[in-house]
Amino acid sequence: MMGDGRQSRIDAVDAEMRRRLLPDAAVEAIDEWWHRRKHADGNSVAGHTNIYRPDRWVGVAPWPASLADRGSPGEASVTREQVVESARTAAGSGRWQELVVACYVWGWGKRGTRAGSGPTLLREHVLPSAARLDKALADAVRALRESRPEQAYQVLDQARITQFGPSFFTKFLYFADCALPGTPGPDALILDTTLARTLGRQARAVGAELGVDPNGGLADHAWGKDGRRRRWSSHRYCVYLTWMAAASRQLADAVAGWPEDGRPDLLELALFQGAWQG
Repeated sequence: MMGDGRQSRIDAVDAEMRRRLLPDAAVEAIDEWWHRRKHADGNSVAGHTNIYRPDRWVGVAPWPASLADRGSPGEASVTREQVVESARTAAGSGRWQELVVACYVWGWGKRGTRAGSGPTLLREHVLPSAARLDKALADAVRALRESRPEQAYQVLDQARITQFGPSFFTKFLYFADCALPGTPGPDALILDTTLARTLGRQARAVGAELGVDPNGGLADHAWGKDGRRRRWSSHRYCVYLTWMAAASRQLADAVAGWPEDGRPDLLELALFQGAWQG
């Protein structure tokens, strides 16, 4: 915590954001996104799909059985549900590196070059740290099972595995949580630059209205300038999860057909796809 009063002002903005939740314009925009999505391709988060080239992942192991064979030519698709399948397999075996691989395939898709891509990062940086990685993953899963997601976040953040930062290790936490029955909650969610940018813009607006952050410096400190921050704190992840859960319940009351359980990963998907950008 900071002793100059900055943290108390950030806390005030966080509290006001929790009170206000989504503004009317955001609810309307997400309502439109929701109904377009239902008409276009159904409303399942599990079906959220990315495209990748299996042959670019040759040499990456352990390879998830739920994904296409790496000898397959051309492109293949991977859904969130397939990554959850990998998480279930990992939960049964206790070998969580398979889920890390699935997260990178789903998260990277076919982006990048052979020199700077998901396969390269895994082969050259993430997976070679096998002993540290295995311990960090096991400890994070234990925290998910026994404590709260921000504790699991802190475990992976402090592990400092090269090229396995919050944008990807929160994918791991999200999918692991989906596969683990009866975790204490709240639901773990993906937090990346896109999500942080949206909440940071809302924090800027709220801070300016409160008169505690007229220039947006506090929002930039908390969420990153335009969402770009190398690492968010475990406290910031907790703030994010709390706000997303409450905003999801708000949408369940305000948007026709929004799932009554208000699962926050549907809101995460809406914001990731640009339904509302703050």
